[in-house]
Amino acid sequence: MVPAYLGLSGLELPARVSTRAGTAFQFEEFYDLETMWQIYCRGVYDVRPSDRLIIDAGANIGLFAGYAATVARQSIVHAVEPMPATYERLRRTVLENGLESRIHCHKYALGSCSGESAMTLASASQMAHVTAASDKATVPVRTMTLTELVGKIGAPGIDLLKMDIEGSEYDVLLSASADTLRAFRRITVEFHAPPTQTASNKRDLARHVTNAGFHLREDPNAGGDYGMFHFASVPTATDEYAHPRRHA
Repeated sequence: MVPAYLGLSGLELPARVSTRAGTAFQFEEFYDLETMWQIYCRGVYDVRPSDRLIIDAGANIGLFAGYAATVARQSIVHAVEPMPATYERLRRTVLENGLESRIHCHKYALGSCSGESAMTLASASQMAHVTAASDKATVPVRTMTLTELVGKIGAPGIDLLKMDIEGSEYDVLLSASADTLRAFRRITVEFHAPPTQTASNKRDLARHVTNAGFHLREDPNAGGDYGMFHFASVPTATDEYAHPRRHA
């Protein structure tokens, strides 16, 4: 996989790819390989063996869900994926690996309100995002709020919220109450450029979550419009930027 990702060798698609732990995935596009590289090789998500409950928002074909189920072997993963075709690939990943008792799939898009919305038909499944438009270039999807998802799961504490939802993180997290956010022990979110010029920015996102009592590892003022935020409800030695108000 490494030579194929680096362009040193070819990878004929579709291809069945297996990890060292034996989890198998059906790759249909190059971005499947790129996603695997980020999760399995770069380790961008902090999954811990002690984790028992994980939400995978933006599950795509189940690469992170499969990774989390391997690292945290006693965990239950709730995988949220709204796109119909991608959701079917996610379900296939779960069923073919015999993980249906540990990875629970939810066919929803997270948003600021529940109901219906639309998602773009992107060139790669990882790039599809919620849009205000509704035309031939979109697919209708059902939406739910983060509060509703937490209530649906019905657990007192969730170890990790992993979120990669292509710009919708602003709507989802900024509309979530402090009580909803406190349902999580850790939140890892991939942030993107705001979807509109009038939308809130990454500093607003960081401020909202830290105001709920979380500690942030990264400096929210550094870097560009794309990156990762790692929030923790209990600070650790790596939580360099513990709270914006303490560093004002």
